[in-house]
Amino acid sequence: MVDNVLPALAIFAVAASITRGPNNIIVMASGANFGLVRPVPHLCGISTGVFTIISLIGLGLMAVFDAFPILHTFLRIVSASSFMASLEDRYSRAARGKSKGSCTAYLFPICSLASGPSKDMGHRIFSGHAACY
Repeated sequence: MVDNVLPALAIFAVAASITRGPNNIIVMASGANFGLVRPVPHLCGISTGVFTIISLIGLGLMAVFDAFPILHTFLRIVSASSFMASLEDRYSRAARGKSKGSCTAYLFPICSLASGPSKDMGHRIFSGHAACY
C-alpha cells in the first residue's frame, strides 16, 4: 500500500508546487514586493498545513468522519462561522477609522455595534438602517 501511495503523493506535491493557486500567487506577490525573506514564514505555514492534513488523513481521520458524519457537518458550520466572524471583525476595525461606516452592515449588523458608539445607533440597527452612517 505504501509503495502505491508515495509516488502519487510525490506527483501531487510537485504539481501543487508549480501550478498557480492561491498560496503560490500570494507567495509570488510577496516575494516580488518584499524580497525572498518575507515569504519564508508563509511557505513554512503552507508546508506545515499540507503535511498536517495529509498526515491526519493518512492516520485515519476519514474513518472518523465516515463513522460520525455529523462531525463533518459540525466542523463545516464552525469553520464557516469563524471565518464570517473574522471578516466581520476586519470590517468593523476598518470602519472605526473612517467617518462613514461599512455598507456591509446590512449583512453584518454586529459590525455597526463593534465600530464604536454613535448617536441613535440602536434605532438604526433595529430598524434596518444600519449601513453607511
